Amino acid sequence: MGYFTSCKTVYETIDNRNFADQYNPSERNLHPEYSIYMKSANDVRLYFRFFPNELTYFPAFDDSISTARAQLFFRVTNSYSSIIIIDSLTSNFALKGKPRSHFLGYVPLNLTEEGKYIIEVFLSDRNIRHTVSNVIEYTLSNKGGSESFMFLSQYGNPLFYSHFSVADTFRVRTEMYDTKPMRVSYYKPDNELPIPPDIQQEVLLQPNPADTSWIVENPDTTLFIFKEKGIYYFTNSKELLGEKYVCLNSYYPYLKTPEELFKPLSYLCTAKELKKLSNLLSMKQAVDTFWLNSTKDLDKSRELIRVFYNRVQLANYYFTDYKEGWLTDRGMIYVICGAPAVTRITDDGEYWIYGKGGKEATKFFFFREQHPIFGTTHILERSDLYSRMWYNAITTWRDGRVFSLNP
Repeated sequence: MGYFTSCKTVYETIDNRNFADQYNPSERNLHPEYSIYMKSANDVRLYFRFFPNELTYFPAFDDSISTARAQLFFRVTNSYSSIIIIDSLTSNFALKGKPRSHFLGYVPLNLTEEGKYIIEVFLSDRNIRHTVSNVIEYTLSNKGGSESFMFLSQYGNPLFYSHFSVADTFRVRTEMYDTKPMRVSYYKPDNELPIPPDIQQEVLLQPNPADTSWIVENPDTTLFIFKEKGIYYFTNSKELLGEKYVCLNSYYPYLKTPEELFKPLSYLCTAKELKKLSNLLSMKQAVDTFWLNSTKDLDKSRELIRVFYNRVQLANYYFTDYKEGWLTDRGMIYVICGAPAVTRITDDGEYWIYGKGGKEATKFFFFREQHPIFGTTHILERSDLYSRMWYNAITTWRDGRVFSLNP
């Protein structure tokens, strides 16, 4: 493992590249996961997990045992448009024999000055020269922050998402603070549907008071388990900084019950229609009735259901923050319009571009916003220019056809 740093290295900047594949799993062979943990002001770590069964295994020239060869490389800049690399590192791995379920580790980040950093991480399958990249934004403060908390499995392994299922057992680690005691605050789930893209109305992110809170005297030896859905917010003893844990269904991000399948129909139905459907004998009958009425054909209904709910589940996987993914602004556009053809990430947010480009393209911009309590979220820049497109999209789904802005 070695360090490679440079003061001035010219390469194609992050904001000038297309990251659409990060929202389309079929376009990626590798699906690594990353998280940052700030152990102390001088010890910041990038944890990673990748899955060896996604790598290719070839026999080496001098060895009959099949071997996968992976490379992890990251580089750090101050912005998405910067060409100045502050820190970088390359690590190579040779994995022999039968693939294990996952490969877990961490590499140090050599960051010394307070401020915002953009970390792009590349994972490569060197046997077939396939590489995927992920971008992580991190703000370093000597006082710590949400990255000063790490969620661990009951066996002590890092967890890479802050949304988990009811009845999951986990631990919380923080070495930046005196955590005896630690406060846990509970907030009921935010199930509010996002405002449609053609309604120009300001989205307010307000710090609502916690519904309840309690003290955990010995958090370093506590196994946490929650049975009620909602947001659980962990803070240090002075309640200045913390991290959220979103507790959702045991099968999340998937939808498996008629009740869960019914909820996303809110995008396609009026409140009056939803009430009428919900008054049927069961939620299953309500869901089946809507889709059969749309297509008048059982096979077409099945295909429509497959596409629609696959988008909902992928929205949950990609966009969950303090709300379920399909209920976020990015999730709303993803469910109705599909995955974007082009995704550009800038210092202000994300541009999604659909279509062939040029004047015929449809563009959405999601600006990056900080929730007063729960961290980063993305808010759609709304415009009445979307009115015709949105009407056509909803009408297409209701008429029993899949809607997509891409050809």
